[in-house]
Amino acid sequence: MKLSRLVPGVPARIKRLEVSGELHEKLVGMGFVPGEEIEIVQVAPLGDPFVCKIGNRNITLRKREADLIEVEVVGGELPLILADDGTYEITKLNGGRRFLFRMKNLGIESGKKIQVSGRRYYIEGREIDLGYGEATKIWVRRVSDAGEESHPQK
Repeated sequence: MKLSRLVPGVPARIKRLEVSGELHEKLVGMGFVPGEEIEIVQVAPLGDPFVCKIGNRNITLRKREADLIEVEVVGGELPLILADDGTYEITKLNGGRRFLFRMKNLGIESGKKIQVSGRRYYIEGREIDLGYGEATKIWVRRVSDAGEESHPQK
């Protein structure tokens, strides 16, 4: 996935830089090196620029530059908004009382399975209408068809 698609607070690892020349050298010089762990710390109100944390440094990056950096999520949990098509187990809900009340009314609770298909979400065969912000607060772990954990998102 592209770094620009990552949401704040999700740790990832840089896979590759899809650029060459001066910009490649500039990014490498700032610490954007394959294998390094990275996290989006903050996103400006209009979505550009990003503040990224690499090691103990915070670096500001434009969206067009973040589009050139391929990352993979580290660990098994990720926000639902980043989930590719498949079956997931809900691991935690990060929200206030109103959010938790709405999720409970929708049947979304820790431990339940949720299917993702084409940016649509289903619980027990029923489509669930979620906004972007809600989907960033629901953390999931991918499970295989047999119900076992599978590898994290790439």
